[in-house]
Amino acid sequence: VMLNIVGSAVPVSGMALCAACAKVVLAPVAGGVMLNEYLPRLCKWVSRWTPFASVVLVSLICGGVVANNASMWMGNPVVPGVLSLPALILLTVIVTHSLGFAAGYLVPKHVFKFPERTARTISIETGMQNSALAVVLAKSIGADPISYLPGALSATAHSCLGSGLAAFWRVLDSR
Repeated sequence: VMLNIVGSAVPVSGMALCAACAKVVLAPVAGGVMLNEYLPRLCKWVSRWTPFASVVLVSLICGGVVANNASMWMGNPVVPGVLSLPALILLTVIVTHSLGFAAGYLVPKHVFKFPERTARTISIETGMQNSALAVVLAKSIGADPISYLPGALSATAHSCLGSGLAAFWRVLDSR
């Protein structure tokens, strides 16, 4: 897909990607499990601040990637006179996450007859995949900085869309 859209492809070593996943995903999860097992009071105290820290750190990562590719926003349009490459990526990301939220709600609610609360939870979990991980993994294997952009835009979009959807449902429930 990248070859057709951008005109280049990034060769990726399977071993390098596995090693990056182990460092970025498995090691922190294992460390968190061990800390939670042996220092539960510390973990409980720290957990009050981790959601805020997560939002700040993901925002900084994504903002840095978008800023690093800022010159592309004004570049040659992919669709002449209409869309630059980043705008096309952003549009694709928004549509993808919107479909994830919609399918994540409609399928459990109407196909499997799950209760409203369950359907909403599945919707949020389906639409809000951790795209910031794509950025970190791409950086860790030495990929071209343009390859970080879809993950950064995706993380930003799913955070905004998911928060908006949760707020919408909260207002709807308060009526």
